[in-house]
Amino acid sequence: MTCMELGRYADALKYRQHFKQVRPTDWRGIANLIQTYQALGNMQMRDTERQALFQLHQTSSDPEVHGLKSYCRDRFMINHHRVLAFESFNPLEDAGPLQGMHTVYRFVVEVAAPSKQIIALETDDSETKFWQESGKITKDQRVYSLDGGLLTFYTEEPSYERVRGDVEKILHGMNVPFPLVTP
Repeated sequence: MTCMELGRYADALKYRQHFKQVRPTDWRGIANLIQTYQALGNMQMRDTERQALFQLHQTSSDPEVHGLKSYCRDRFMINHHRVLAFESFNPLEDAGPLQGMHTVYRFVVEVAAPSKQIIALETDDSETKFWQESGKITKDQRVYSLDGGLLTFYTEEPSYERVRGDVEKILHGMNVPFPLVTP
């Protein structure tokens, strides 16, 4: 088990900071620091490392780094289930498997190996257009939806903290088995 899995976040931070000193442009090391600062509640340092990762993604000449679509931003436990939160680098530029559907955050809930529950914050071009044409949002706004058993809509892009909180509410409130997606 790692320090993070044992809840020893201060120890994990020490090792992950050392890794970054040795390999400052390793995107995995920066992502691990983001997760560690999140677990420690140090949002200022989390955001600093997140900005560094996004900058590296934009400027790197390494095809692996430049080609990344998302990274694991956070990991936490809810009701004895591990949750991995992924953030897209360019959600409006990278369409998902459905044309016009863009994923901002994707929460993967490990319920029973190998099954997983996926909860995603997405924005859909056609849904946004419908809301704009119906006058529910202005032409310069987008509609976002959080799908995870209950569908929640936002008329502007919510913060990560808001989405994570809503995901936690969904997971705490589910009294029935999750609809499962197997890999």
